[in-house]
Amino acid sequence: MAPGLLCYGALSVAVNPVFQLVGKTWPVTVAAVIALATDLCLLAFTDANASVDSLARAYSLSLVVAALVSTAVAFRRPEMRPNLRDLAIVVAAVVVMVAAVRPFNALSSHVVAAVAAVLVGGAIYGAALLAFDVAGLRKMFVAKLRSYRERLRAAT
Repeated sequence: MAPGLLCYGALSVAVNPVFQLVGKTWPVTVAAVIALATDLCLLAFTDANASVDSLARAYSLSLVVAALVSTAVAFRRPEMRPNLRDLAIVVAAVVVMVAAVRPFNALSSHVVAAVAAVLVGGAIYGAALLAFDVAGLRKMFVAKLRSYRERLRAAT
C-alpha cells in the first residue's frame, strides 16, 4: 500500500492546496470519484477480493490513479499550475519534517509521540511555507492579520 499512501499524501499535501489556493476544488472531487470508480471496477472485475493483499493493491492503485488524474489537471491548466520553486520548497520541508519527527517513534508513549510529531512537524512545515512565501501564503497571512487588526481598531 506504500505507493498508494504516498500518492494520497502527495495529493493531500501538495496538489489539493494548489486547487484550494486558486479557488477551484472540482478537480479534487473528480479525482476522488475516479479513484472510487477504479476501486469498484477492480473489486468487481478482478480477483481483488481474493486476499487482503489483493484488496490492498486495488486500493493502492485507485489512490495512484487519483493522484495522477489530479496532478495532470493541475499541470495542464496554467492558473492551477504550481510554481516549481514552491514544489521544491514543499518537498524539502516534508523531508526536513520527516527527519525531525522520526526520533519520536522511539518514545514509549504513543500519545506523546503523536502529539510531539504533530507539533514539531507542523511547526517545521508551517515555518517553511511562511518563510519562503510558498504560493503567497505569507502575503495572505499578513493581509489577514492586518484585516483583523483594522477591525479590532474600528471596534474599539
